[in-house]
Amino acid sequence: MPDGSARKRRKKIDPMIALGVVATVMFTGLASRMWYLQAVQADDNLAIVQQVQTRSIRVMPERGRIFDAKGRILADNKRVLVVSIDRNYLRDEDGRTELFRRLSGPLQMTMDQLEARLDDERYGPLEFLPLKEGVSEELALFLEERWEDYPGIVVQESWRRVYPYGALASHVVGYLGAILKENLAYYRALQYEPNERVGSYGVEQFYQTELRGKPGVRVFRVNAQGRVVREDKLAGVDAQPGNDIHLSIDLDIQLFAEQALETQLMLRRRVEGGIQRLPDGTPDPANPDPVLFKAPAGSVVVLNHETGQVVAMASYPRFDLRWFTSGISSKKFAEIFPPTDDPDLSVLVNRAVSGRYNLGSSFKPLVAYAALNTGQLPGGAEYEFLDRGTYKLESIPNYRCREGVKCVFRNSLCPATATPCRYGTVNVESALAVSSDTFFYKIGEQILTERGYQPILEQEVRAFGLGSPTFIDLPNEYAGTIPNKALKRRLADLGVIAEDAGRAYYVGDQILFAIGQGLLSATPLQMAVAYGAFGNGGRVLMPSVAAAVLQRTPDAEPGYADLTNADTRCPDEGDGLGGATVAPDGGTGTTTTTSPMRELPGCIAVGPVVVNEDDRIRLEPRFDLLQGEALRFTDLPPANLVNMEPKVRDPIVRGLQRVIKGPGVDYDYYHKATGEQLFRSYPYETLPIAGKTGTAQGFGNLPWNDSSVFGAFSLDPDQPFTVFAYLEKSGYGSQAAAPVAKCIFLALAGEYRLDPVTVAEPLNLASTTPAPPLTMRNPLCLAGTRSEGRD
Repeated sequence: MPDGSARKRRKKIDPMIALGVVATVMFTGLASRMWYLQAVQADDNLAIVQQVQTRSIRVMPERGRIFDAKGRILADNKRVLVVSIDRNYLRDEDGRTELFRRLSGPLQMTMDQLEARLDDERYGPLEFLPLKEGVSEELALFLEERWEDYPGIVVQESWRRVYPYGALASHVVGYLGAILKENLAYYRALQYEPNERVGSYGVEQFYQTELRGKPGVRVFRVNAQGRVVREDKLAGVDAQPGNDIHLSIDLDIQLFAEQALETQLMLRRRVEGGIQRLPDGTPDPANPDPVLFKAPAGSVVVLNHETGQVVAMASYPRFDLRWFTSGISSKKFAEIFPPTDDPDLSVLVNRAVSGRYNLGSSFKPLVAYAALNTGQLPGGAEYEFLDRGTYKLESIPNYRCREGVKCVFRNSLCPATATPCRYGTVNVESALAVSSDTFFYKIGEQILTERGYQPILEQEVRAFGLGSPTFIDLPNEYAGTIPNKALKRRLADLGVIAEDAGRAYYVGDQILFAIGQGLLSATPLQMAVAYGAFGNGGRVLMPSVAAAVLQRTPDAEPGYADLTNADTRCPDEGDGLGGATVAPDGGTGTTTTTSPMRELPGCIAVGPVVVNEDDRIRLEPRFDLLQGEALRFTDLPPANLVNMEPKVRDPIVRGLQRVIKGPGVDYDYYHKATGEQLFRSYPYETLPIAGKTGTAQGFGNLPWNDSSVFGAFSLDPDQPFTVFAYLEKSGYGSQAAAPVAKCIFLALAGEYRLDPVTVAEPLNLASTTPAPPLTMRNPLCLAGTRSEGRD
């Protein structure tokens, strides 16, 4: 127990001393905190104060422009003024109502429309709220001069996309659209504003990063109540305009290709495709009227097979790009572009890169190549086969045939005899000329059964790029499918084919594969690249619609860019050029990405590839160009090299030349080459070509469902063009697609007077069609006599 002296000592402590100690500690802590805030966190605190004292508004850059090969401006910009308002002036409901009431007159907007803007999720709660785009200079000045009546109003400069040529090359150029909800997170990660318009199709989408530019900032000083006092011009940052895209597309050829394609489809709709027949082949008395060809759609590609640059790419149906900048209502838009599950009626599809097509006999040059390159034919080009009109599979025992297995395959019917055409003794050259199916049935069967059922034909075809994307610089490219066991298993799992059919890969599958039917599918662009490899001696090219990315290009004259002064440089790794290779995934038609460096002559380019679930790809390039610089896509290295030594290439080319100019074969009677009649007046010496017709059989093997196919390449090294045309449900290859290609080669040879390219007429907002009709001035080049059967 403490003694009394201790208690006395505790009582002697002065309370004032204790209070002083506490005060000293507190003062020391406060001083330390003040020193820390003023010395250590001074910069951070200043930034917070300045942020409170200012408000920023993003300034969108002028988007890069798009030019054709000759500098014609396909996508331009129009300066527009946007009236925006500081949201601080809208927080009070009564004040907002009064302000909107005053603004509704000058802006010619209803109160409900203004309120709807306030609730629009595209505009963030801390941003200036855009009220109306495209106001006049007079209205902008009126509002800015009456600050007291319209407080919080800011007029800013923006840009509206302009497409002077309307529907011309619309599937290549593309359009802008709002950011979709499913893509919002992606664009936010790239620091886009939710209300920005971005490339949604074509070049506008693929080169979005290049074209966009870099946004700037306008800074405004605000008072203690958070209301704008003035603009701080020294604190602002100017927007940097986007890069321009110089295309390889030549509008002169592009216009002609679109004219020829649409004219031919229109003409084919007037032609009888056949009559309904009963299972025994006799006419159906209940449906005696002939059925006309539907001819709903098609595409044509013109490729420079030395450079890989696309000269023209037409796809029908066409659409006018200006519908996407016209401000029409969603109801009106649905009238013009009605939702449909019928692929024949789809408008917003570039069939040149997204079309999923059987190829018919246009595929036979690749089968002939596989046979010659692998030594499958004894004696090579000298090998002969007796074509009697039918082919019996040699690998199927007769008893299996009697049990119902299909063992006999035939040529198409000859109208003169109403029986399968018989061509007699044929070799590679003559079989191509008359399109003998039985010759290719034999190759198809024996290159499988005599090689241990290894996928030799598949491997040879893949070397030409089929089954993989070409990496064209356009979105939504389809990789295609090559028939094999994995693909059949996948399709069976999806319910596309029967479960039993998906159990294995049969000889019958290979037979259809060998004549371009069955589960084979490819795009017109892929086939243009494959045919181009025959034209250039074995280089399977990586095609491109862009010739260059240019740093802001001045005008040479109204409507034309000045392309004369752009310097050229190679990209470096920091530029991030989109590029990678895609490898087949077990032949299933899906693709997997690899990311090696894509090498250009003296240049390196890198970048990501996105492969969607439906086998479509999107590349995302990015170039940082300095003033006056240009990045050019010329002489890109090939995606692959295939053997084109003379003993392999020459017999095929000779056969394809005979398709054009004959002769055919003489057996029971003279059988013309499939293109001989059509091309008999073609000026072959002016621009020599070699090509192949094809007829892709459609649903039910009904003749009016046949699609018309034709591909050809020039043999003149000074005019290195490949043309591939595909016209859906339009008849035999020589009837529809071949005439279109013939007209285009005539134009390329200077033998057809092209119409001048002019800007589009003003958009008719009362119309309900995606694009006005487009026809040839003189369609006589489409005329000619078709071949005698499915070709």
